[in-house]
Order: sequence, then structure tokens, then C-alpha cells
Amino acid sequence: MGLLYLLLLNTLIGYGSYGEALNHWDTSKVSIVTTMLPIFTMIFSNLSYYFYPHIFAKPDMNWISYLGALVVVSGAILAIAGDKLFRRN
Repeated sequence: MGLLYLLLLNTLIGYGSYGEALNHWDTSKVSIVTTMLPIFTMIFSNLSYYFYPHIFAKPDMNWISYLGALVVVSGAILAIAGDKLFRRN
């Protein structure tokens, strides 16, 4: 039953924060942050294993995972600064 409450609380906070972000930011900025969530997941899963290896399992990531993360980060950077880098006449 405790897990159900945790999942409910997580969902309420997550979607509530997402809705508030949409109210205060442009949709394009919110979508960039949403795109970066898997990258944050990779970072925090590696950090949690590094600091607490007796609790967390080692993340199973190969070079394709890191290449995909690089592509996502590059796309987010281009979405943010692309109009400044590639100006149209």
C-alpha cells in the first residue's frame, strides 16, 4: 500500500510540475526539458550506483546508450541556440 501512495505522489508532483511549467514557460522550452529527462535518468542512475553500489544495480549501458545521449543533448542545444547559430537572411 505504501508503494501505491509513493506512485500516486510521484505522479501528482510530476504532472503538476509539468502543468505549472507550461503555464509559466514557452512550450518549446518545456519540451526541451522533457527531452533531457532520459539524460538526467542516466546521470542519476550512474551516480546512485557509484555512491551506493550495495543498494542500486549497475546500469547496463553500452556505447550506443552514450551515443544516443550525445544525440539528444546535441538536439537540445540546437533547439535552444539554433536560431542564433544559423541565422536566416
